[in-house]
Order: sequence, then structure tokens, then C-alpha cells
Amino acid sequence: MQKKYFSSILLPLSILGFSQIPNFPNKEQLHPSAVQNYSTNNFTHPQKNQNIPALPSSFSSSNTSRIQQQNMTMVQNDFKRIEAEEKEKRQHKYYSDEIQKQESKIYLFNSLADKKGTKAYYTAFSNLSKFNPEDYSVTDAVFIVENAYYNDDKNFQSTFQNSIQKAVKIIQNQIISEKIDETDNSSKNLAIF
Repeated sequence: MQKKYFSSILLPLSILGFSQIPNFPNKEQLHPSAVQNYSTNNFTHPQKNQNIPALPSSFSSSNTSRIQQQNMTMVQNDFKRIEAEEKEKRQHKYYSDEIQKQESKIYLFNSLADKKGTKAYYTAFSNLSKFNPEDYSVTDAVFIVENAYYNDDKNFQSTFQNSIQKAVKIIQNQIISEKIDETDNSSKNLAIF
């Protein structure tokens, strides 16, 4: 263990110890004229020109009025662009509000309350609304809807339940005849299908 520990430490050290240090370039000697002169108050480079250029003689009042006109034109163009953008935003908001109004309209259709069978559908809707959404019988829900189609003239116990029991017997016979394992849910689902 100690041999591995020391060899893992000594190997990187030996590589570092026997490697050659690269030769870095020497720093050039700076000439005093290349260094800025900070002894004066103007803090400028000694080789730079100290003269500040004056305005050209052709720069007269006619040029300033032309520049002012150009500036005014640019400002007016900016205001027109901003106004066009705001107009576009207002139009977009107007159209989106109109679309929202159209989507939120309540369409009132003619009442079908006087038609035959309508009462059965209202009763079915009322019964389905009473179901607990977390725990309800799918069989009961399907029966309520189907019974509304038949205008509430079917008896749940005699008709609907009997047809479900017939379907269960058919599926059980198919599972037995095809020797499907009762613990294999996929095969049972295929048989039901």
C-alpha cells in the first residue's frame, strides 16, 4: 500500500523535476521618450501634436442652419415612426380585443325543451353531475347515457346488466378456449378487444 502511495506521489514529482523550464523572452528596455511625461499638468504623450484643430473657415452660419434643418427632419421622422408604431399597437390591441369578444360570445340556440326525449337528457345530465369524479362506476355512467337515448324506458337491472353479463360469459369462454393465462393482463385485454 505504501509503495503505491509513494509511487503515485513520486511519479508526478519526477516528471516536474526533470522537465525543462521554458526560456521566456527577455523584456525590452523601454526608451525614456516612449514613456508618457507625467511631470507636467497636461498628461500628454510627448510625441503627439499638442494643437487642437480649429473649425474650418467654410463652417459658417449657413452650414449650421442646414445642420439644424437636417436635425429637425430627423426628429420629425422619429416622431412619425413612433406614431406609426403606436398606431400599429392600437390596431393590434383593437383586433385582439374583437377576436376575444367574438370567442367569448354565448351562442343562444333555440330551445329543444318541448321536443320528445329532451327531458331524459336533462335527467341524465343531472344524474351524471352528481357523480363523484374521483370514484364512480363507469357502468352506471354508460347506462345513464344509453338510457337517455331510449327515453328512460329501459330497466337497469333487467336489460343493461344482463347484456353486460352475456359479454362477460363470451369473453370468459374465449379465454378458456384459447387457454389464456388468467394472470396475463395483456392477453385478457386482447381477448376483451
